[in-house]
Amino acid sequence: TNASLDLAIQAFNNIFNNYLQKVNTNTITFQDQIQKEGMMRYFASLRRIFESSPDMLVACEQILMTHILPELSSSCGILVARAVSILGDFCAFKYSNIEITKACVNECCNKLKHHELPVKLQASFAIARYIRVEPNSFQYLLPHIELILQEFFNLIDVIGNDDVVSSLGSLLD
Repeated sequence: TNASLDLAIQAFNNIFNNYLQKVNTNTITFQDQIQKEGMMRYFASLRRIFESSPDMLVACEQILMTHILPELSSSCGILVARAVSILGDFCAFKYSNIEITKACVNECCNKLKHHELPVKLQASFAIARYIRVEPNSFQYLLPHIELILQEFFNLIDVIGNDDVVSSLGSLLD
């Protein structure tokens, strides 16, 4: 029900705001980062429910913009990887401004250059999701095509993951 969804949004905002307060007061701990990553994962798992309720779209976008996307510049690789994963999970999300989608696609491409392998891997998966689900994303990916191909091939060499090979196949189709 909508009342349950409202409560879920409130819970996410409370936990995320508490985390933000700790960041601002420089009292963040690794445990806090793990808790935030878990809540980010939980938020993403409810994506379909939130998207099916038009009343929740604005609240979801607010959480994405305020609490998820800023983690793309986090010093904690776990949070960066989760944020990139969520970009892929929400690739079909109808943001209030198409420029947000463009920025999300660009961030995924930029994260292919990240120094941590899990972030690169999540970026490759997110890019593949954008290609499969969001028809307009290809125009945003085109300026990054050389980087994308280079990093996808590097990932295949380093880990040989079938999902990366599949993602590359999506890109080439």
